Amino acid sequence: MTAVGWTGVTVDRGAGHRVHALPDVTAGTATLDAAEVAARAARVADAVGAEAPGRTSPPEPTGPPPQVVARTG
Repeated sequence: MTAVGWTGVTVDRGAGHRVHALPDVTAGTATLDAAEVAARAARVADAVGAEAPGRTSPPEPTGPPPQVVARTG
């Protein structure tokens, strides 16, 4: 491992417990307005602090694709 990052997520219980990455829903969702999403993102950022940068996009793979190993037994 060469780096650590994080992405804040929220669970929208009003929409059937949908999980959203906060950077993907800055304009809000069907039941969360943009201000509530921003408030949740701020609380996550405050909790994490400056220990690791927040990610706003998925990381790029740097190695070979994973190999699926069949279960035995």
